[in-house]
Amino acid sequence: MGIEFKTSINEGIKLAEKENKLLYIDFFHIDCGGCKALGNIVYPHKNIEDLITSYTIPVRISVTANPKDAEEYNVAWFPNLRLGRVKNGKFIEDYRYIGYLPPEDFIPTIKVAIGISNFNDNKFEEADKIFTEIIEKYPGTQQEAEALYWLGVTRYKMKQDPSPLKERWNVILTKYPTSIWAKKASFIKQ
Repeated sequence: MGIEFKTSINEGIKLAEKENKLLYIDFFHIDCGGCKALGNIVYPHKNIEDLITSYTIPVRISVTANPKDAEEYNVAWFPNLRLGRVKNGKFIEDYRYIGYLPPEDFIPTIKVAIGISNFNDNKFEEADKIFTEIIEKYPGTQQEAEALYWLGVTRYKMKQDPSPLKERWNVILTKYPTSIWAKKASFIKQ
């Protein structure tokens, strides 16, 4: 069947709020190779279709046909993917990814985005579940490092105890010492 993308951000906002889902926006350009690959390789993938349609209202916006949307959302490069919540008729961006990713990287990246949206909405148990799943299913990936970072933060917020935070961040410092996530956590060693 495929992902049924809406072609209007306003329509997506209304549906996301009505269905209590996140909003996924893909800004694309008709001449963009990465955008074409998303459409031809990534989106037809069954696991990606299930993931996107389970958690989000998907919107795909051609910046050629909708230059005002591109300007309003400050879109300068493609593919340009946004994921976030809708509150009171407004899109609240929680995650942005620019560029192409193959399916095996796209899935955990979108899961990280969903986890961060849950975290930002104070849905810490849901965020915890998603970050834990990423760590278990995608070991050795950039997304695992990011999920470890956010799982530590989530558990700190849940328990107001810094020990789960430090525990996860120490894993990052050991397993991913050159990652941006290790740099963000590096102050705990000082």
